[in-house]
Amino acid sequence: MLLLSIFLACPKRPLAAAPAVDEIFEASIEAAGGREAMLSHHNVISRGQVNAPGAQMRLTVYHAAPDTLYTTLEIPQLGVVSAGYSDGVAWEFNPIMGPRLLTGDEAVEEARRADFYATLNYTAHYPQRTLIGRAKFAGTETWEVSVQTALGDRETLYFDIDSGLLKGSQVLRRIESGALASTTTFSEHRRVGGILLPAVMIQESAGVEVIVTLDEIHYDVESMPSLAPPPVVLELVSQEGL
Repeated sequence: MLLLSIFLACPKRPLAAAPAVDEIFEASIEAAGGREAMLSHHNVISRGQVNAPGAQMRLTVYHAAPDTLYTTLEIPQLGVVSAGYSDGVAWEFNPIMGPRLLTGDEAVEEARRADFYATLNYTAHYPQRTLIGRAKFAGTETWEVSVQTALGDRETLYFDIDSGLLKGSQVLRRIESGALASTTTFSEHRRVGGILLPAVMIQESAGVEVIVTLDEIHYDVESMPSLAPPPVVLELVSQEGL
């Protein structure tokens, strides 16, 4: 949920004239701290609040290089919903539905989110990248960048023309029942561990607004907990012979 979008950053200086599309990505890497700074980190723990209609939830994201991801969402009166990716296995667990292994396109998408250095690997994750031009997004003049994922899905990224910041995105998110279009707006960027990250993300999908506010971001945690899937998921992996 947080994976590639949270690590895309911004150029330090505004790009007045229309740049080549890859200049936008490379500038964002430099402004976020640069390749060397990003490669110097090996894990991160992010915690925050998720506010949705009628519910306040607690989010924790554990992310480790090169591609291990473990996300938990504490939902009142339901329990903890979790999902992750490790050792080539993508999974999720719901207290009501139980464990489920992700396969096909869902697994590919989860692997993309799990890439710890996704920002640096934009050419692999977005094989096709096109600068469309200027567009207004969330009341801001932006550069509109159309990208196509390795799965062939189209996404659109919007970079603030004045500040260079990634203002938001429009994506087609893969879910179990198919796909769901969503618009995400990024704000309140701050530097943590020398890297610029958005602390607030507002996602709108199917008329529902969800606000994610990160209050803790810690890089290179020495006491990182085990990121192996829960026992019920491991049992399912064993049954499937993976």
